[in-house]
Amino acid sequence: LDRSEALPEPTQNVGVALGASAARRPSLAVDAAGVLHLAWEDAATPFGRWGIYYSRSTDGATWLAPAQVYAGTYDVHGLSLAVEREPVPSRGLLYAAFEEDGDIWLITSPDGTSWSPPVRVDGAPWGEDALDPAVAASGGRVWVAWVDFRASTEIRIYARSSSDAGATWGPEILLTEAGTHSLDPVVEAKGDTVVVAWQLFSPPAIQTARSEDGGATWRLSLVAEGAKSYEFLDAPDVFLDDLGVAHVVWVHWGYRYLMGWKIWSRVDYGWSQDGLNWSAPRRVDD
Repeated sequence: LDRSEALPEPTQNVGVALGASAARRPSLAVDAAGVLHLAWEDAATPFGRWGIYYSRSTDGATWLAPAQVYAGTYDVHGLSLAVEREPVPSRGLLYAAFEEDGDIWLITSPDGTSWSPPVRVDGAPWGEDALDPAVAASGGRVWVAWVDFRASTEIRIYARSSSDAGATWGPEILLTEAGTHSLDPVVEAKGDTVVVAWQLFSPPAIQTARSEDGGATWRLSLVAEGAKSYEFLDAPDVFLDDLGVAHVVWVHWGYRYLMGWKIWSRVDYGWSQDGLNWSAPRRVDD
């Protein structure tokens, strides 16, 4: 079954954020009613700092006028947006996680118009950076994962969850193993099941952590590994379907010598029902 046959044919691009200011890092979330929620980093804030802007659309063709929803003291980086889709009291609640001045923050909104004050998520000591957050929401719980530099000998991935829209948080959970360097976390959740995927820098690989009990216990596994030290697996993304199957895609690239050193790259895909056993990587790009 080729599921790509069900995808609509692309049409012309639709402008969402137009103007003289620069825009970057778009993040899209789709709620249970099919409404598209889009947030991005924009330099149209006072003093030209990077802040957060938001718009939404019911059809993808017409969009609400962009509105600034956050402008801090420093530039915003690593924006990630999620929305609660399950039939719980917080259904429709928007979550935006971001990094500002080396800390991870979360803001929420019930409608995209009014947004809460930022709440800090990470617990890194002063002067130790936390970067590149990812957010997911399901079953009344929000999850945030991020890259953490508090250990001098390794780059770690931490995660944390809240069951009251970020007002209070559970303990920080260290997901990565000692002696490894990890980057680019992504997170997906369905009920009590949560999957975090990230790039393992050395040896080059894509690794995941999966919990099926709301974060009480975790299973770590490798999705795929590079065959040589000059190969790289990065930019992972993850989707958790309604059957609990985790689907992961990533970029696999490296160098080969052919009349000089050349870069090659491809997009690979793998899936797992249990977070331990993964399908063989399959190339999915052209």
